[in-house]
Amino acid sequence: VCLSSCEAELDAAVMAMRMAIDISGLQLQLRSPPAMWAAHTPMRPIPLFIDNQAALAVIQNDARGRNRHFDIRLQFARYHIDVSQFLTSYCPSDDNVADGGTKALNRLKQEISARRILNLPIVARLDD
Repeated sequence: VCLSSCEAELDAAVMAMRMAIDISGLQLQLRSPPAMWAAHTPMRPIPLFIDNQAALAVIQNDARGRNRHFDIRLQFARYHIDVSQFLTSYCPSDDNVADGGTKALNRLKQEISARRILNLPIVARLDD
């Protein structure tokens, strides 16, 4: 159970990092001949967008204090950012496509989010 929205976002970021590491490893194995599976090849940083500024600040900075209870996950995230495996950046709520499935939005914002997910053109409406 997360004790704050910052911790929940950190959990989500670490889970996304773990999944991306697994998928990129599988992709490397499928593209390489079997003898090369153990070889390490450098890869471009994976972009990781975080919409909670507190979580982004905790991951990017060496902030201490009330963060000790999720220190292991924090160290995991910082390590993979330090070795340039991930590139973190802020994603404002207006640009976050996932908000339509995770937050209560008004009708217009819900429609815009659904259109972004389905890759449909966003039509400006004046009747709302």
